[in-house]
This record gives sequence, C-alpha cells and structure tokens, in this order.
Amino acid sequence: AFSSLRRAVFSALDHAKPDVAQGQGILGYGNAVADWSSTRSVIAAHGNPLMDHRYRYGWFGGLLRTALLRRIASQSVLRARVVVNVTRSWTVNMPVEPQDMRYIPNPVAAAFFENRPGEPTLKVVFLGGGLSIKGLDLLLGAWPKVAARHPDARLHAYGFAGKEVGGYRELPAGCELHGY
Repeated sequence: AFSSLRRAVFSALDHAKPDVAQGQGILGYGNAVADWSSTRSVIAAHGNPLMDHRYRYGWFGGLLRTALLRRIASQSVLRARVVVNVTRSWTVNMPVEPQDMRYIPNPVAAAFFENRPGEPTLKVVFLGGGLSIKGLDLLLGAWPKVAARHPDARLHAYGFAGKEVGGYRELPAGCELHGY
C-alpha cells in the first residue's frame, strides 16, 4: 500500500513541480512528500498513528507493526523541511524531534472543550468509521445503558456500507447505521 501511494504522490509532484509540497500525516502522504527530494517539504502531524496501530492490532501484532512504522515515521519527520503540529510538544504524536516544528493551534475554539452540556441529548450522531480504533463498538456496547436511562435516545452512525460493526450483527435498540 505504501509503495503504490508513494508512486502516485511522486508522479503528482513530478507533474506539478511545486516549490513547496505539503503532506498530511507522518505516514502515507507525509512520508512520500518528505522523501521526494525535488522541493521543500512540509508535513502535518496529527493524531498518533503509532498508538493507533498498536491499539488496532493488539499488543503483540501492534508492537511489531509499530516498530516498523516508528522507523518510517521517524524518517518522515527528520527529512521534512518543516513539520506543522497542532500541539506544542512534538512528543504527543511524533517519535523523534523534528528539525523545525511550527505550532498551529487547533482550529476548534477552546470554549468547545470547556462547555458542559446541560441535559443529555436524545439524538446522538457518530461519524468516524467502523474500525475498532474509532470506538463505535464501545459506543454500541454501552448503548443499552444509555437507552435504559433515556428510552427515547437514538444513535445514528454514518458512513457504513455494511450492516456489521465490531462484531455487532444486530444493533442495540435505538441504533441505526447509515451510508453517506
């Protein structure tokens, strides 16, 4: 998957001949942009792909994959001219300290994280995908407790082609899966 993505990114960059190229993430696009040597590269670090893989593949499988991905991610971070980060500390989502890191604050206003809702909402919308790392399986597992306390509550999860998520073939009462 990485090699086909790299070829596609290199082809696009060869065609566009940019003065600066920006790649999203320290793996995938960011890695390819950092490795393309014909321009200055900027990569955007967000999330923590190493921890995501460890969680997704379990302790042992995640540990093996994480070791390989740590090497790839480290190369991306060190080869990029600039790494843009939404946290002030590189240690949150990068395996090594970048040569030049620029902090750009999260575009979501701090007030969003500080506000506490009053009464619980009766309609919940989930947008995040069916991978277990996204947590829909946990939400579905907890939904019967929510429904017991709020019988009118409804959960709508968007972006699913199939009708099975995280081993749930039958969704709890009040839950629906939708496509986009």
